[in-house]
Amino acid sequence: MTRSKGIIIGIAFIVVVIVLLGWWGKTAADGAAQSYTDQFAAWQKRDVPKLVALSSLKLNKTLFPGDISNQQQISDQKTQCDSISADGAKIETSYKVPSLSPTVFSFLSHRYGEAQKVAEARAGTVNAYRQAAANVYKQIAADCTFSNIVNRAVYTNQYFEAQKKMKGLIVPYGAIWKDGQRCGAQQGCLAPGNANRKLYVKYYSAIHMHAFSASVAQLDKCDHYHVSFAAACPAYAAVFKAYTKNTQPWLDALSKGSSTKIQAAEQKMKKSNSKAFKTYLAQMKKALPSIASKINTSTDNSDTISMMLDNHGLRQLSQSADSIKNLN
Repeated sequence: MTRSKGIIIGIAFIVVVIVLLGWWGKTAADGAAQSYTDQFAAWQKRDVPKLVALSSLKLNKTLFPGDISNQQQISDQKTQCDSISADGAKIETSYKVPSLSPTVFSFLSHRYGEAQKVAEARAGTVNAYRQAAANVYKQIAADCTFSNIVNRAVYTNQYFEAQKKMKGLIVPYGAIWKDGQRCGAQQGCLAPGNANRKLYVKYYSAIHMHAFSASVAQLDKCDHYHVSFAAACPAYAAVFKAYTKNTQPWLDALSKGSSTKIQAAEQKMKKSNSKAFKTYLAQMKKALPSIASKINTSTDNSDTISMMLDNHGLRQLSQSADSIKNLN
């Protein structure tokens, strides 16, 4: 064999090897693209319905109970808060969309190149939705946890005990006292006598004045809890402080004043509290523009506001879910 023939054969061998490597590389890249397509189809069937369902969470009175009538409600709320928090953490680590396995021969396969573009676009859409969903669930959990902290501070055993004892001082509508007077108030009347009035003031303070101060103590640091209505916390705290200031003179008059002074103090308290509440509503609407149109005289507690804001977040998530439904 001459030297020139040897060179030709060597070159031919190298060409054959390159062709075979190219064929093998293209086949491998095509196979990777097909494997990704199959994995995505399985993921889409299994996880997309679960992702979409995240936006259908229904907030309830266990999460945001408003008024509390017993300690069990507070315990049940804590359980729900923890469950939502766990769901939020799970979203960040679950439902991950499949990725396309890298290969050094990707440039040999047009199919791989197209699959790579699609995979990157899908991952971007899914990851954005997953993060949005996780953020919504974390926010709900934060609001629920703050509500639970406030409820634990307000609704103590002493609170419920005072509430029970105060009810014992109220006679029902239509009842006739020993001196022949008849209760004409639909909500009932305070039994006459200085001793009863002093007890009423004691129990009222243990319930309402305690609730005002306990709520303010938490609202003054609500930024620490990352609540959704943080911008409105100063308005909440201010109205409770106003209620405390406006109510105390009435309690003082009730404890030791004449009927005339009690009535005058009560009228002044109602007028001042009404003014404070109107200021509160105006400040709330300014602080929370996304739900301003829904804020009214019935939205006077943080649980109601939390539900409104968190439902707003769920509605936005539901709109984003269309991007997941329409993945192709």
